[in-house]
Amino acid sequence: MDDPLARRARTVKRLGLLSALTCLLAIAPLHSVGQGAAPVHLVVGYQPYYTGAWSALVVKEQQLWKKYLPPGSTVDWEVGLQGSIITNNMLAGKYQMGYVGDMPGIVATTKRNVADIRILSVTSFNNQQCDLFVVRPDAPQFKTAQEAVKWMDGKRVAVPKGSCTDRFAQAVFARENVKPAQYLNQSIEVIATNLRAGNLDAAVIWDPNVAHVGQIVGNKSARLVSTGADWDEHDSGVIIVSKDFLDTNPRAVIGMLKADIEAQQFILGSYPRNACTVATYATNDTTGFTTREMWFALYGRLPVGDAAAQARAVRWGAHLVFDGQVRAFFASASNFLQQANIINEPMPADAIVDAPLREAMRELKVRAPLGQTQTHNAQEYPCG
Repeated sequence: MDDPLARRARTVKRLGLLSALTCLLAIAPLHSVGQGAAPVHLVVGYQPYYTGAWSALVVKEQQLWKKYLPPGSTVDWEVGLQGSIITNNMLAGKYQMGYVGDMPGIVATTKRNVADIRILSVTSFNNQQCDLFVVRPDAPQFKTAQEAVKWMDGKRVAVPKGSCTDRFAQAVFARENVKPAQYLNQSIEVIATNLRAGNLDAAVIWDPNVAHVGQIVGNKSARLVSTGADWDEHDSGVIIVSKDFLDTNPRAVIGMLKADIEAQQFILGSYPRNACTVATYATNDTTGFTTREMWFALYGRLPVGDAAAQARAVRWGAHLVFDGQVRAFFASASNFLQQANIINEPMPADAIVDAPLREAMRELKVRAPLGQTQTHNAQEYPCG
């Protein structure tokens, strides 16, 4: 027969293990949501003048970060007119995170002798945001995108060099053997001024600037003639982070990515209410733009390109992840930057750190891609 004392000892041991397990289960939920974690402070650079970074507007205006960062945390938001301004401030240690285009994001990862910057997430992956050819209003009416680009041979063309527009323009010009008489390096605001003054024949710029200068909803100082959809060329926005901040605050980084995912879902949801809200955020955060222009920059249908181009057009895509297509795109963009002597070596193999994004997606139970905006004709403007 079993010894009563031995039975009692086994019972006490089981009860002890059960009590310990109960304590662990009680603590686990608190740990999983970050309760008790120390508050963090971070400065985020963002681009209200670049539609590919507009999820930042939603995170900022709706304070979504408060849902996912430890209580007491603070986030300061700093406007950058172009991605290079944001990356320069990150390299100087002034910002911990930034919303930028693909090109400044790649460049930042190659400056490890200054600071270690990594790419975290895709805020947009499109072919009609940064890849946009415009011409002066009195240019001929072209029948095709190829005809429009051929016309730029021997003309005055401006781009912000080293940007996504520069990469796109040079790729298309090389394909079509087009050689502008002047290929000028100008900032977005200078290009807009020169288009109004008639000092340029053509330019390659990004939205919402194209919506602003264009003939569809803007000030009619330029005319859109071709997009990346015509050439199967893409552009992307990304979130970048200081490696120091990532190492010391991994849960905060995951929290910010969760906030951005929620913001991207908001951009895609409840049309037209959410669309008008996002357009208002963008108008309030910039100077000189109308809400109609901002709406069109994200949700407007561009009446250019043949049927095949229209079928593959992505005005704004919440792609989110670094899948094979996106990684191949980044490798190609890195090669362009190196060939243009903008960077001395390729983007580092470990420049993309997507483990925090995967964890954020797991916790939110979402799959990528999230979707893309449905587009509407200019006369369907819904925001009053």
